[in-house]
This record gives sequence, C-alpha cells and structure tokens, in this order.
Amino acid sequence: TGVLVCNDISAGRTKALLKNIELFGITNTIVMSETPQKLSKYFKNYFDKILIDAPCSGEGMFRKDSDMVKNWNNDLISHCIQQQKEILQYSADMLKPGGMLLYSTCTFSIEENENMINHFLKCHNDFHIVPIQKKWGFQNGIGDETLQCCARLFPHKLKGEGHFLALLQKQYTQYDTQHLYKCVRQDQSQYHTDRHTEQGESHYPFHLCHPCHCFLYHMCILLQKCVNHAAFRPILQNLPLP
Repeated sequence: TGVLVCNDISAGRTKALLKNIELFGITNTIVMSETPQKLSKYFKNYFDKILIDAPCSGEGMFRKDSDMVKNWNNDLISHCIQQQKEILQYSADMLKPGGMLLYSTCTFSIEENENMINHFLKCHNDFHIVPIQKKWGFQNGIGDETLQCCARLFPHKLKGEGHFLALLQKQYTQYDTQHLYKCVRQDQSQYHTDRHTEQGESHYPFHLCHPCHCFLYHMCILLQKCVNHAAFRPILQNLPLP
C-alpha cells in the first residue's frame, strides 16, 4: 500500500534506478530526477519515511573500487558536505511529523557523518536520533552518547564495505497537535450539525456508518497515543481542551 517516490538528480542513475524498480516488479512507484529544493515545494510534510543515500566522498568503497582512491581529495569532502546539508534540509521539510528519516553514507569521514548529524540536530530541534540496534557487526557512532546511537559499518567487522547510518524522527510540535485536535473537533461538530438539520434532533452519538467515522476514529486513537506518550504531555497540557 501507499506510494514509493524514488529520486536521483543524475539522469543516468535515474535510468538504472527505473530498471531496478521494473526488475523487482514494484508498481506503486514514482521515479523522478529533480532537485530536493523543487521536490520540497510539492511534498511538504508528505512522506512517512525518507531514505537518504547521500552523495559522499566514498572512503568506504576504497577496497571495492580503486578509482575512488584516485578521485578522493579534501575539496571533494567540502563539496559533498554542502550537498548533504541541502538534502537533509529539504528532506526535513518533506517529512511528516512523527515520520522517520534514515541518513546513510558510504564514507568514514566524520565530517560527513556524525558532524553532519550533529549540525542538523542543532538546526532542527524538532528532530531526535532513534538508536540503531548494534547487530550483525554494527558499531557505535563516534562522539557523545547521542551520536553513539548512530551506526558505523566497518569492512573488517562484517561482510561488506564501509558505511554510516543515522535514524532520525520528526517530532510533533505544539502547532501540529493543536491543528490535529482542531480538525477532529470541527469534523465532529459538522457531523452533529448535519444530523440536526436532517432529523431535527439536537444531539446524536457518534455512528460508525457516517462517512467521516474512519477519520475521527483514527484521529482519536492518535490523540490517545499522544496523551499516553511522555514526550507529548507537556504539549497537550497547554491545549484548550473542553
């Protein structure tokens, strides 16, 4: 269910991406070749999950591809850092509140890995790191306790090349929660108004046969989860609930 949106700014890689999608027989997919900036204009707060395979200096691929060694230099790292910051920024705009974002690279460079995540978190206080389980040879990230929740993959620790992973979650802000509650109340109010107009009664209980019941049902469940979640309690305590 749902839709998978795949994007690569390189037209050549997009063709290879499209071929792989077809080989896997995936039908609910959109393949694009656009800049993150342009995508963010059309997909603001849209995606439940975003996977970033970030352009990087490729240090983790040195063993596999000798050409990566020849092409490596400090200017390449600086160029990749600017691209990574831009991609993360626009990806944050496209992620729904409560959504998950996985940032990945194939480099050992701390500037492109832990430092990049640290910089992102300082600029986005509505995000936090979700710890990645250290299985299958995964190692802690480098840095403080928060950054150690990221994962490093070293070629001498597992079967594969060098990679870095950071899992981030976008938190609900006070505005998001208030807006959600307002939508539920408005929809429920409209339902009672419609019933009053049609049948001349002042009040009716919530009926599952009404077209909006699915929306209200799931929103109420979500609000209940928010109430039970410690992270949401300070926000919900300030809401003007009846």
